[in-house]
Amino acid sequence: MHNIVVVGTGDYYAKTLAPVLAQLQKEGFLNVVVTVDSVERRPCVALAEVDHRRREPGIPLRNLIADLKPLNPIVILAHANLYHATDAEDLVQHGFRVILQKPYAINQDELQILENILDHYPQRLALVESYQTWNTLLFLFLAGMVKSTVFNSPNSYGRLSASVSNDYWGQLRSLIGPPRYVQVNILEGSKMFGHLNHRGQHLIDLQQGGGMIQDLAIHALAPLMAVENLIGQIQNADCVRIARCQQYLKMVATRFNLPLKQVGETYAEMRFTTTTNVPVVVLVGKYVLGKDQRNITMVGEFGTMHCNLTNLSVTIILGEEIFSPLTFALQRLPLVHYTTIKEAINEFLGQDQILEYSATSVNLRCQSLVLEVLRSAHQSVSTISVYSDGAQQIFV
Repeated sequence: MHNIVVVGTGDYYAKTLAPVLAQLQKEGFLNVVVTVDSVERRPCVALAEVDHRRREPGIPLRNLIADLKPLNPIVILAHANLYHATDAEDLVQHGFRVILQKPYAINQDELQILENILDHYPQRLALVESYQTWNTLLFLFLAGMVKSTVFNSPNSYGRLSASVSNDYWGQLRSLIGPPRYVQVNILEGSKMFGHLNHRGQHLIDLQQGGGMIQDLAIHALAPLMAVENLIGQIQNADCVRIARCQQYLKMVATRFNLPLKQVGETYAEMRFTTTTNVPVVVLVGKYVLGKDQRNITMVGEFGTMHCNLTNLSVTIILGEEIFSPLTFALQRLPLVHYTTIKEAINEFLGQDQILEYSATSVNLRCQSLVLEVLRSAHQSVSTISVYSDGAQQIFV
């Protein structure tokens, strides 16, 4: 039984994290001891009985939970972006283990803090990113980056299963041939995911880690950085274009007192070339299309793989055989983030992991790349393009 402290009880906690932790607690895997925030916890059905502590300005987290030290708790940091690295450093240096949500660092100084933590306390910090342990799990299975036994022990990860034979493990390159082109779209325009109207300033203010490059590009790039043996290493972006939604700008002007140069982008196009000369195009954004479109397309010499990141399926079209594609899907899915939280805790233990690599290591490198992309995006443009909510095409 792993004791858990959750810091940050906002929208992400209420809608996503609390239900997952409640399920894992019901299964006897963990026990949520207390939640912490600078405000009162919003009403939430899951874990409603858990004690809550208010954090006053200037109070180190380690002081607020010092009495829990004998429980050897794992602290999940799910609060505002600008506190991630400094709070992680404070906790880790005083003996706590920390699970950190993205973005992990909002500038190079904070990135250095995390690098130092992982150099000196490698078993006390886990950087989590849900697309590797959820949305792209089948893609990584086919690429051989998920353990081949992941679907053989259904009770280990919430009865996770898939309509794919173990014979296909690691066979992606054999099926589609050497990769020639990769594109990732994480475009959100639905009412549920596609707006920031009710979100906090930390998702908007560039100085607090706001903007969709920080919010969504890690989701897009981390799974690709996990398969560098397949496509080569992703280097600094060849080209970055960004834009902001007109309706979003009006909302920000009404709710927040921010200068325009501090308002993050809602859409970004990034183009890379890997060390094996594979072109990679990444599109991320909100307020687009009027619907959600999340997918990875990998074109190989012999065929094409389409990974649907919303319904968690993979379709492989071999050559011209468009009417008889190979289709795989995850089945009997547990709650979103179930596998992510469980993988992070198991990474501390060094056992029962489903990934064949360290997600923390990949995520740290990914954060470094994202910061470089962000710097390039905002330094290279004098005027940022503006588009209308639900736009099908951003740049003319």
